[in-house]
Amino acid sequence: MPTWPTTKAGTTHLDSGSDNPGNARADIKQNVDNVNDMIDTIVVNSPSANQVLAYDSGDSRFENIAVPAVTSVAGGTGLTGGTITSTGTLAVDVGTSANKIVQLDGSAKLPAVDGSALTNIAAGAISAVATVRTTTTPIVFPATTFTKVAGVSEETDAEGIVSISTGVVTLAAGTYLIMIDCPQTPPTESGQQTYEMRLQDTTNTATLKTLQAKSGPDAEPWSDGFLTTTFSGSTNLEIQVRRGSSGSANEFVTFGVAFLKL
Repeated sequence: MPTWPTTKAGTTHLDSGSDNPGNARADIKQNVDNVNDMIDTIVVNSPSANQVLAYDSGDSRFENIAVPAVTSVAGGTGLTGGTITSTGTLAVDVGTSANKIVQLDGSAKLPAVDGSALTNIAAGAISAVATVRTTTTPIVFPATTFTKVAGVSEETDAEGIVSISTGVVTLAAGTYLIMIDCPQTPPTESGQQTYEMRLQDTTNTATLKTLQAKSGPDAEPWSDGFLTTTFSGSTNLEIQVRRGSSGSANEFVTFGVAFLKL
């Protein structure tokens, strides 16, 4: 059985030109034995590209072999793309529906998900809370153009972080967790139609959140949403609505928004 050499050959009689190589016969012999043991221990026969050295326990030596092919890589919990038997790609199963893995958006913010089951949230992290709700009934959804809902009122605002004038909600500077409460039912229209509401920052001309619902045979109800954002100064917000195609529609719906100042 070949073994890797462990005894080094000496160089005492080979260091200088005045040494007598005849006195180094034992060291030369040791060196030859070491080389032979290496040859016996590592066997490389006709090597080719992409081969590797692997230990063969049957022959007790290293031999060059082809890289073993993938035979089966399963996509476990939270992964898609398996089972792979040759080549392929595993990916994280991201999304906001049941059993998906939540992924931050391009602004490093959480998507709209139901956070009702969250626990161990420190109440001290919230310094003020205000809630507002639409009072216009019915709300007119105009075609194609987002339009402000004029009827909005405060429901709670003990710390005075919100003021409202003709549907414009003004927030004090700070960082907020904003939660949008939408109706539980889809719009009541016989044809297939898309309805949208959005929370618009009119001070900085930015859309903070857009939510959808659909009427008709493939109706989809409104879904709630939340986001975290920071306002550097006093900021005006509007609840705006629109309808996807020509005409307009009146809906007896109510939207609510909660502002949690962090």
